[in-house]
Amino acid sequence: QETARSPFLSSTGRPGGNTRHTELTLTHAWNWQGSAGNHRLEAQAQWARAHDTQGYSPLLANDARREVQRSTASLSYTVPLAPVAGLDAGWQATLAMQGFRQRSNLELFRLSGRIIQASIQKTW
Repeated sequence: QETARSPFLSSTGRPGGNTRHTELTLTHAWNWQGSAGNHRLEAQAQWARAHDTQGYSPLLANDARREVQRSTASLSYTVPLAPVAGLDAGWQATLAMQGFRQRSNLELFRLSGRIIQASIQKTW
């Protein structure tokens, strides 16, 4: 739970008052040894819900309390690069993909997106 320090109409207030959060995350990882080292495949699903205890703004939906639900799914694969790429041990590459959708009773907070990320890292 997030607690607002001051009422909304004060100079340090924030819209919505307090916010209550509920979240569920499921993660599973598979590891296996390949010829170049350890491979890892990880899947994650997440559902989250948040709702305010007070109206968000008189300008949005007649001062309705904000309610938000977000669903996220992600998948990442990590593979060692050495010695296949001619690098020292400890180098690995990761390809990660994520999709999310956020629904809300207030149009301002509705969004969706997709992320694809490739990274290379060195472990000492």
